[in-house]
Amino acid sequence: MRTITFGLLLSLLLVSFAGCSTDPVDGEMSSEDITVLAQCLGEKDVLMYGSIGCGHCQNQKDAFGDSFQYINYIECNPNVDLDSARKCQAAGINGVPTWKFPDGTEKVGETSLPELAEAAGC
Repeated sequence: MRTITFGLLLSLLLVSFAGCSTDPVDGEMSSEDITVLAQCLGEKDVLMYGSIGCGHCQNQKDAFGDSFQYINYIECNPNVDLDSARKCQAAGINGVPTWKFPDGTEKVGETSLPELAEAAGC
């Protein structure tokens, strides 16, 4: 009986750890992948419209970290940059963050990096 109980406990323990790994969680990207994505978005002229006071915009910037420097960003707050804010108005931006792709499609709201990669073909 003791052998069966021990075997059962060992089996349950092994099953409970079967899903564990050191790989990133689904949807997470390495810093190298994030840099490659940011460069690709920049090269493909994908535009991010945002505002300095927008928490979701800040989350998008934070997701890219230092690689955000490669993103083509347009500030929509007229108190920060009036000329840039006019570009937002001319582009018909009604909410931020908005990602505009060269084919005319848009993603409005906070968007995951894998979604951006797929939409841009990066």
